[in-house]
Amino acid sequence: MVLTKALVERGFSFPPSDFFLEILKAYGLQPHNISPNSVLAINNHVTLCEGHLRVTPELSLFQYYFTVKKERIRQSTELATCGTITFMIRPGRVYPHTDRHESARYWSGGFFYLKDVSDPASARKLPPFTNCPATELPAWSHCPHLSESLQLTRAVRRICKLTEEGLTGKDLTLSWFTKRIQPLQHRDRLMFQYTGRDDPMRATKDNLSADAIDKRIRVLIKIPRELHVHVCNKDIHMNGSGTAVEVPPKASSASKPDPKDVINIDDLPEDPAHHGDSAKGTSSSVPPPDQPSAAFAEPTEEEQEQKVKLLQVTNATRVDPRPTPSLQKLTLAQRHAEVSAMLNNVWGKPDEEMRELADLEDGLKVFFAKHKEVRQTTRKLHEDLRVHVLEQITEIEGLRQNAENSQKAIQLLETRLQEETAKHSKFDELSAKVQVLEAESDPSRPL
Repeated sequence: MVLTKALVERGFSFPPSDFFLEILKAYGLQPHNISPNSVLAINNHVTLCEGHLRVTPELSLFQYYFTVKKERIRQSTELATCGTITFMIRPGRVYPHTDRHESARYWSGGFFYLKDVSDPASARKLPPFTNCPATELPAWSHCPHLSESLQLTRAVRRICKLTEEGLTGKDLTLSWFTKRIQPLQHRDRLMFQYTGRDDPMRATKDNLSADAIDKRIRVLIKIPRELHVHVCNKDIHMNGSGTAVEVPPKASSASKPDPKDVINIDDLPEDPAHHGDSAKGTSSSVPPPDQPSAAFAEPTEEEQEQKVKLLQVTNATRVDPRPTPSLQKLTLAQRHAEVSAMLNNVWGKPDEEMRELADLEDGLKVFFAKHKEVRQTTRKLHEDLRVHVLEQITEIEGLRQNAENSQKAIQLLETRLQEETAKHSKFDELSAKVQVLEAESDPSRPL
């Protein structure tokens, strides 16, 4: 099959989810027939259903909110192969608004081929690859009515209420994006059952830095230039409670971490005794009074030795390798910085992936620039060759015309020569007769 970098950035991964396969089957599509903005819309819809409604996404609910816009090739009635359709919100629907880009420019240029290695006996596999636009089906214009299902009516009412309470498309995007979940990837559980950083539904345990989030989220949706701290005001429900997640502000190399900085909720130590307070949507880096904190607990001797080794590896601080009675108590933000440094040392910094993607993008730009230059040179050579051939054809046509004119002139001369020859023979006959008459009339001629 054919995949593009834009689809993976917007939440598609293998193996594909059942809902995504159902959309492909119902609409007669292949992954590259769906525009990147539509993939983002499907991801946000899955997040809305699984994270807020806590239900499995249904095709009827998706068709109630989304209609199909057919994308055609410029100045043509033929449908485009890459991005045949775009899913648009139907007029009059109350739904979390996403400020999307008008289009993802040059998204089809980042394509690559990937073989589907799904189990042949399983129904969870993509349709066979065909390099052609999708064929229009009745599902493209179908819209279910609320009277068809009580469950559909309840879901629509709940979505209306969530939208009125302030839920936006940016909240939905940040919910799955900051948790490193690919919504269109097959999962055994729904998103509201997400448990934290060690949850297997995450694509990676590493969290993105604030700079990486700011850079990547701008690729997906429109963000004002002056805004660099992105806040998820209404996060998905987790374990039956809603939590608000904030992305930490950009770190400065000249400043030390502030304990009051807001951190990602996935990095907070889980405390079963405080699950009931999580519904308030608040988090604090300072532990409650009169309660022991996991960050300030006195370490054992084994934990102390491991801590010394980790600090030596990451070069975070100079630690005396000799055994000490206790380690210095640090704030949660400083602990978070140390753990982040350790993970960066082992796994690499999160922005390295962005640098690799940037290098790949620069390489592709250079390649396409050279390819464009070669095409322009080839086109100029073809044009010069065409002009030269036309000149040769014109010259040959002139020579042929001259040859025809010369042939006609030769024929005319031959005709005149024959006429002159015929006149010359008559003149000879007259000359002979004159000579005879002169001889007969000569007096000196003997009788």
